Amino acid sequence: MIRVVITGVCGRMGRCITRGIAQHTDMQLVGAVQYPSHPQIGSDAGVVAGISDIGVAITGKLDDVVHRSDVVIEFSKPKASLDHLQQVVDADKAMVLGTTGFTDEELATIKVLASRIRCVMAPNMSLGVNVMLQVLELIAKTLGNDYNIEVIEAHHNHKADSPSGTALRVAETITTALEQDLDEVGVYGRHGIVGARPKKQIGIHAVRGGDIAGEHPQIAFPVDLEPRLFLAMVLGDQLCDRPPPRHADKDVVSGLQVGVAQVEVDSRVPIPQANQG
Repeated sequence: MIRVVITGVCGRMGRCITRGIAQHTDMQLVGAVQYPSHPQIGSDAGVVAGISDIGVAITGKLDDVVHRSDVVIEFSKPKASLDHLQQVVDADKAMVLGTTGFTDEELATIKVLASRIRCVMAPNMSLGVNVMLQVLELIAKTLGNDYNIEVIEAHHNHKADSPSGTALRVAETITTALEQDLDEVGVYGRHGIVGARPKKQIGIHAVRGGDIAGEHPQIAFPVDLEPRLFLAMVLGDQLCDRPPPRHADKDVVSGLQVGVAQVEVDSRVPIPQANQG
């Protein structure tokens, strides 16, 4: 039985994971965390998620419950996530880190801390999206620089960071495959007389509205995958059977594709680059 603590449990992802764990026979929710001033502090996590009472009261401090867990699934804000990561390291637990919007300095801190434990950081917890990223790398290498590439993402009107971490990971995957630097070729929206589009430029655009769960089409590539297969719980489950240090999210996905075969630790840092969120 994998014992799980969820942070950001009252958010969209937190509530979804709570419902998923309730249906998972090999996982048990043993702790639920939300920021201390949230009105649902003290409420039952199952009730907040829209299911029955599960006997897990929401607390405002990870320290209260981290010792009970095998893995912490983290979906909160960057500053809180850094604090939580330190607590997970101190408790020698595993972490699935899904928070986005980190700065350069915060990413550097994550790199150091995450090297000490079993940790996967991914900007998108959809299995389909992570498979798509692997496909995009192959497509980009095959097509080369003969296509103009635009990445357009759309999310609900409550999303705080823009562009999304997934959109930036998509752009990073493509530029890496093309041996380009995203900081040099990436453009975030356009306005006014901007002149002709440079051949290698990649436009990244964000749409916010309504309750859109998240869409990430890539113009110019024949790829428009919008699966909603859920990955966070699977990553949490698999991490508990693996030794430290960090595991690249793409390698965990590769393992899942072959029946969760043994995953080699990727020497590259499995975190998004600067300003990904």
